[in-house]
Amino acid sequence: MRPIRHHLDHAATAPLRPEARDAMVAAFDAGNPNSQYAEGRAARRILEDARESIAADLGAEPVEVIFTSGGTEADNLGVRGLYLGSLADAPGAPSPGPGTVVTTPVEHDAIRKAVAHVADHHGARVIEAPVDAGGRVVVA
Repeated sequence: MRPIRHHLDHAATAPLRPEARDAMVAAFDAGNPNSQYAEGRAARRILEDARESIAADLGAEPVEVIFTSGGTEADNLGVRGLYLGSLADAPGAPSPGPGTVVTTPVEHDAIRKAVAHVADHHGARVIEAPVDAGGRVVVA
């Protein structure tokens, strides 16, 4: 007899709420939001309305809400963007040199690869903070 398998990883595979599914289907049927024809403009409006709604819920500006195709793309954008943005020079300021990234051994593989990229290609110093049995960072 095969053991019963319980899927507990809902990070990327959580069931969609019916309202979310309905909104997505309506948006998919609207057209390409980058097109200039009427259906494309309607799709763009749906996309921008969603961006504005999410921004309002987060207390952010719509320009700060970025949609990605999935988790790996979002992880790369976050790690690389934050690292490179932290090195941006203020006008007239001396270059800060390579920065430091603090990570943990329990990060998703996409995060670990993005951290390795900024280390290998941008000279980041990487510190791996230890975690306890519950996955919480141990602060010494």
